[in-house]
Amino acid sequence: GAIRNHKPDIMVKAFEIAGYSKETVEQEFGGMYRAFQFGAPPHGGSAP
Repeated sequence: GAIRNHKPDIMVKAFEIAGYSKETVEQEFGGMYRAFQFGAPPHGGSAP
């Protein structure tokens, strides 16, 4: 669907399926990865 993933552990799994290591995710997508660890609101709704 169109809703972006907002759970860091699932985000890393999705990137691993696409061939990225966790280290690469942290380096290349670190801003998004860290923001969601601190509770940034999801793309399609409000934070729990």
